[in-house]
Amino acid sequence: MEQPTPLYGDVPIEYPVDLWDANVEGEALLRVRVTETGDVDSVEVVEASGYPAFDSAAVRGALLLRYSPARRNGKRISVWAEVPVQFTKGDA
Repeated sequence: MEQPTPLYGDVPIEYPVDLWDANVEGEALLRVRVTETGDVDSVEVVEASGYPAFDSAAVRGALLLRYSPARRNGKRISVWAEVPVQFTKGDA
């Protein structure tokens, strides 16, 4: 089986302003369902960040992801994939 391939590099997430201002960082692990058309139609939080605002932002961002769909025997199929999401300020 050929796994789905992200069409963009990063999850398009919005860093919660209150956590940004407080210099809080975190990460969450999501499980996303990639459809036969490459859309994400379902998201589950597998490992929470410890901050509900991060988890909610990660889920909202994951729903905007686009993939080249997975294939089995040349046919497009729906699959679940894990997506790590990191909230880091870096040198910003």
